Amino acid sequence: MLKDQPLNLMLLAAPLVIWASVGGWSDLWVFVFIFLVMIPLANLQGETTESLAQGETIGGLVNATFGNAVEVIVAIFALKAGEINVVQSSLIGSVLSNLLLVLGCAFIAGGVRNKESSFNAVGA
Repeated sequence: MLKDQPLNLMLLAAPLVIWASVGGWSDLWVFVFIFLVMIPLANLQGETTESLAQGETIGGLVNATFGNAVEVIVAIFALKAGEINVVQSSLIGSVLSNLLLVLGCAFIAGGVRNKESSFNAVGA
């Protein structure tokens, strides 16, 4: 699974993250290396949730649970640090992103391919 996609070559930046953060490199380089590693990890997470899915309903629940893992982790660490504003901003940003950006992109992508779209009302 890791060898199948060239995107996974970006995982080679993972040791650079540790090396840069321990070695006292600037925060910009640490951020760049972390960003490079997060892209294939997000792809790997999507593939894993698809393989765990046992039907449409459970697949949607698994995808929603693991798809919001970053927001949950940020919220937990921010709450431990007493950063209530960070938690509130993260939640508002996540909701707005999912409602506006993701839904809008889905409408545009669906409209490019199909003149009319339909959905499963029971599964929604």
